[in-house]
Amino acid sequence: MGRRLGRILAAVLMCSVLLLPCGSLVSLEAKAEGAEEEPVYMFNVIGDMQLGMSNAYSEENYKRALENIKSLSPESQLILSVGDQTNHSRESQYLALDTYKEQIVPDIPMYIAIGNHDRGGSDWKNRFIESAKKNSGLDTIDNVYYSFQKNGSYFIFLGSEADNRDGLNDVFISEEQFNWFKGQMEEAGKTGKPIFVVIHEPLYNTVSGSLPGQNWQGLFFGLK
Repeated sequence: MGRRLGRILAAVLMCSVLLLPCGSLVSLEAKAEGAEEEPVYMFNVIGDMQLGMSNAYSEENYKRALENIKSLSPESQLILSVGDQTNHSRESQYLALDTYKEQIVPDIPMYIAIGNHDRGGSDWKNRFIESAKKNSGLDTIDNVYYSFQKNGSYFIFLGSEADNRDGLNDVFISEEQFNWFKGQMEEAGKTGKPIFVVIHEPLYNTVSGSLPGQNWQGLFFGLK
């Protein structure tokens, strides 16, 4: 826990299906290329808490991860969660997510991505949006994809718009979201600043398991 990945010099970080043991956290330092001084800022990455699931996935592990951030990374500017915050997208599970975050790290905004376990049942999308707003303080979030800027960096969140959790269309990014993403990347690219793209399920033909011939059924509009 509290593992340091070192300086981030690449322009884009793709947090695609980041498989972190529940309760683990990763600290990332953003630093200008070629700079020798201290990092500009630090943030943490967590994911797959799946609150509401028994055994390894528990509220205690989520609380411990937040407590580690508070004690080991008190200078952290933000927290990114790469999806599957809940196990069944239930109101009680979001309540636990929101409550513990507010109790333990109230001054650090947490931005969440939609995961397959965060979809399902009635009104799942609104529950996700309300939790995303509450934990981040970003009132402009109105969908499963959104963006924001922090310390000159661009953070872009993508997410499946499929209603079902399983099956051939478990991962679906619409043409509207795809075009929005292209626009975001074009604008962010003009600045020469770091761009961080966060998504739970991998984009087609990006990582092992999603390559051609590997039977990945997720659909990213325009790429498959």
